[in-house]
Amino acid sequence: MNSKKARKIGIILGVVLLAFILFMVFIYPTLVLMAEHKGVLKQLDNPYINDNFSEWKEVELDSSARISVPREWSVEQDGESIVIKRDGVIIAQGLRYGLASTVNHEGAVNTENKLNDFLARMVSFPISDIKYEDLTVLHLGTGASYLKATYFGTDGEEETHYQMQISFGHLHRYYFDFGEISGNSDTLLQQIVAMAYSYQMGDG
Repeated sequence: MNSKKARKIGIILGVVLLAFILFMVFIYPTLVLMAEHKGVLKQLDNPYINDNFSEWKEVELDSSARISVPREWSVEQDGESIVIKRDGVIIAQGLRYGLASTVNHEGAVNTENKLNDFLARMVSFPISDIKYEDLTVLHLGTGASYLKATYFGTDGEEETHYQMQISFGHLHRYYFDFGEISGNSDTLLQQIVAMAYSYQMGDG
């Protein structure tokens, strides 16, 4: 084989190798993410997400955090307290309970105390324990999650609520309690799932 032909083969192999590397670095991860995203949507099978949030609106929790809610809902903030209302009636209470960047011990304790105080106000009886069931679809990927929380009282009381957490905010973390699960729980859960899916974190 002469040197000219060998150089030509070498160039072709180099181009093929470069194309393979570019595919693996840039295109393949994108294809994987797209397939994973389609899998999440199929698993959720949520009517509001499937309808591309038609009749919903985007609201700002802080300068770096936004969620979508049904158009007739309002999200009202007063310092660290948040309420979500439907037709003027409170359907969820929320807490902006700490800086996402809190890492020191004192800050972590204060954050935990604020959250515990908030949870204690969600039921009308003294709490002895809370047990959680995470309902979030794996790889939801937004930094928000949704769950069932069952409150147990000191005198045998028991109450189960839907809740939503935003644990990976740029500036703050958020916790919402939607009250005791009732007859419209299926619709409400679908709405909470869509809210968690819609969460967007900006740069602050």
